[in-house]
Amino acid sequence: MLSGFLQRLINWVFGWRKLPAKPGPTPVLKSVPDDRISLQGVSITKTVIRQVQDRRIVFEIKRAELISCQLQFGSPEEHPARSLIIGLLLMVAGVPSLIALLYYIFRNGNFYVRLHAALLFFGGVGVWLVWQACLSKRHYLFVRTGAKTKKFIFSEPITKGKIGEFLEAARSRLDFHCKN
Repeated sequence: MLSGFLQRLINWVFGWRKLPAKPGPTPVLKSVPDDRISLQGVSITKTVIRQVQDRRIVFEIKRAELISCQLQFGSPEEHPARSLIIGLLLMVAGVPSLIALLYYIFRNGNFYVRLHAALLFFGGVGVWLVWQACLSKRHYLFVRTGAKTKKFIFSEPITKGKIGEFLEAARSRLDFHCKN
């Protein structure tokens, strides 16, 4: 019973879903050009929209399932509120270790290396999560289907003008409409 509760908690926190088992390796994009428009990790074809990283498909949504698409600017996190809460909790775990480290440096106190190094690591992860949730801002395509919503994040910071050109090319060549 406890393991089921923990699994549900982890699924809620990270937004994980049980995916159907796929035989074989992760699909790789073909190097042969087809009727596809790509810009820094976001690829649009006549049938799907894909998030791509290092020529590997991270996830994709069929265009037939698409309800709306909108260009937005904000946190690249899929669930920024959850990341903020978890980041703050991890930062709180790292504070006593930081105090112990400072006490050790200035007053020659006790410092348990393994314990405090682990807590400092968790505190660093917490700072990174808070940074990603609150302070890191990027452009992304916010796509809504009947069952889910997804953020298609551009791999690097990019100007709105280049994204506008990308969306205009997708509109003219592939009949893909997205609100700017």
